[in-house]
Amino acid sequence: MTAPRMLIGTLDIGNNIRLLATGFRAIGFDVTTATVAPNGVFYAQDYDLNLADLHAAALESIKHDNYPDWVCDDPRWAALFDYDIYLFVASHTLLPGLLDLPLLKQRGKIVISFQAGSEVRFWQMARTFNAAYGHSFPEGLISRHVNGARDLGAFAGYSRYLDVFANKLHNIRMAERYADLLLSQPCSNVLGVRPYMAAILPVDTQRCTARVPGRERPVVVHAPTNPEFKQSGLIFATLDRLWREGVGFELRLLRNVPNHQVLDALTDCDVLIDQIACGKTGLLGFEGMASGCMVIGCNDEEAAPVPYRSLPVARIAPDNVYDVLKTALTDRVLRVRAAEAGLRYLSLGHHTPQRVAQYILDCLDRSQRGDFDYYPTQLIEQPEFPSEEVVPQHLVQLTWDVLTDFGVAPDADLEPMKARGLVPGDAPSAALPRWDLTNTERLFWGWRGPNAVYPRPRGKGG
Repeated sequence: MTAPRMLIGTLDIGNNIRLLATGFRAIGFDVTTATVAPNGVFYAQDYDLNLADLHAAALESIKHDNYPDWVCDDPRWAALFDYDIYLFVASHTLLPGLLDLPLLKQRGKIVISFQAGSEVRFWQMARTFNAAYGHSFPEGLISRHVNGARDLGAFAGYSRYLDVFANKLHNIRMAERYADLLLSQPCSNVLGVRPYMAAILPVDTQRCTARVPGRERPVVVHAPTNPEFKQSGLIFATLDRLWREGVGFELRLLRNVPNHQVLDALTDCDVLIDQIACGKTGLLGFEGMASGCMVIGCNDEEAAPVPYRSLPVARIAPDNVYDVLKTALTDRVLRVRAAEAGLRYLSLGHHTPQRVAQYILDCLDRSQRGDFDYYPTQLIEQPEFPSEEVVPQHLVQLTWDVLTDFGVAPDADLEPMKARGLVPGDAPSAALPRWDLTNTERLFWGWRGPNAVYPRPRGKGG
């Protein structure tokens, strides 16, 4: 039997392309990795396919032709449309603006969208989400720009990270409309209207060297890729206050260095201060655990409830950062116990690439059966975006198509969306399918599904 051919790309956020490729190869897939742009200096840049030049050429053509129908006959792209399954990370696909997704759908391909966070998180909605869980939203990340594009082709020229409402809406709606499986987290997917699955991060613990130093005077590492988002200013101000109060520690700040240097620093530190943010820890936090550090960062159960139950990360928020850091820096026994708990957690193997790859296949099966982790309603119930923003017609239609295909909550009221021009004003909302919310749990952002547990008990939820 021939192994399924899978293409994974095309922007390597958090080393996800390589780790997911490792996992799917381990379970028998024929995997090709592809990139359209380098991701800084953090990880090695070795991929099977480098599509940067072809991607740039496509952008120029799309600007003139508006929509890439020409791709169907272009020999440069023929091989790229010949895979069985496509797994796209962070709203970066083969063509600019995700314009290949409908073409792949027409060809009957399986498409998986793995959302990393910032490509779908819109600041105004995220600010409200954060406030619900005791977090602020960094003022420096608030965008005052509004959309100037009106047609589908024009969105191809936008960076996937441009924090304009229509751009972030375009990113999530294209995935919701055309992907067979959507993986994300509530703290990021604030614009979502389609039920989806939890995104589980793969972690390569073999690249980490575990050592619990147990120093009396701890070494502290902070390694922000985005200091504004991780609220490094508040972290530094708190550390400075503690230093002036006589709390002893050594701070090592890492910026824009290769990942292997970060891992070396983690092996030789006692405490990793990751970030003050709403949600759950990212790859750096897991690398800290795998290296024997006490990890301090984000750990909000309801904001990203699957899969990290009892995650050994000390939660910090603006209202407790001083107390948490003071306790961590002055209690050696606590630091050692926390580090050992992190090592035990990762030893369970929940985040190995192979386990995550199998989890994604399980999610694909569950999605086809209508059994989802998350049912989002924040945008439906309380749409927030600049009053001067005009929502392009293609996004109005995409939103309505998604609602028609995937339904809404039994008590959903679409009047707020109609009032803001997010769906057609005369849309027959009473005819939409309704979600089965039996045994779900109501949260601020929507509902958590009855099988939203990872790892799932044997025989439960597929």
